[in-house]
Amino acid sequence: MPDPVPQPGAQPPGQPPAPVAPPPAPPAGLTLEGMTSEKLQELYKNSPDLFKGLVPAVPPAPPAPPPPAPSAGDDLKLELPKDAQVDQKVIDRFKERWSKTAPEKRAQEVVNFYLELNKEAQASNRASFDEWRKKNEELLKADPDWRDFEAAKAVAQRPLAKYATPELAKALAESGWENHPEMAKFLHKIGKAMGEDSTRRPPPVSAEATAQAQEYGRRYDHPSSRGMSGMPPAPTE
Repeated sequence: MPDPVPQPGAQPPGQPPAPVAPPPAPPAGLTLEGMTSEKLQELYKNSPDLFKGLVPAVPPAPPAPPPPAPSAGDDLKLELPKDAQVDQKVIDRFKERWSKTAPEKRAQEVVNFYLELNKEAQASNRASFDEWRKKNEELLKADPDWRDFEAAKAVAQRPLAKYATPELAKALAESGWENHPEMAKFLHKIGKAMGEDSTRRPPPVSAEATAQAQEYGRRYDHPSSRGMSGMPPAPTE
């Protein structure tokens, strides 16, 4: 029986096995002291020949899991009090902000959203207040007594200047009630009456009444004609 034909690269029969080449020497200064698993994996990745015949192949580290995605806004369950009147647009805005914010930053986003709503409410209230004051002034100017607005306003200020405390005058001005039609008309009537009282003069005395008063003084002005009370007795016919 003929001898089998050796395969290319196979060890010829009857010959001792060829010696195995030793692994390459590690880089100079390489020690295992302080070597962590991460460094071993990096060394294995860059120089795999160093680990031939020494240790089994080290599998690569699994990739880090991605951070959890924020939950969708529709997953946010809000329990509102019964009969609560809440603008649905505000709820939708909050859900959208919630869905776009990372979980670890949502607490701060709630604070930011509250401050944002508070600022918007203040601006809306100021606009409504200014519109209310403007409407009150227009109603006053339509009144016949307030066509000269600045003059009528000065008359309405008289009772406040004379009788009101600074705190009351400030409260009326800041609240807008100073220009409320009913309040302004009320103050205007009082101020107008105050002005009439200060300019009122006694009626003129007739010449006949003046002559009688003078005659009365001549006849009864002597001290002996005065009574016990010091007043002259009534004249007799």
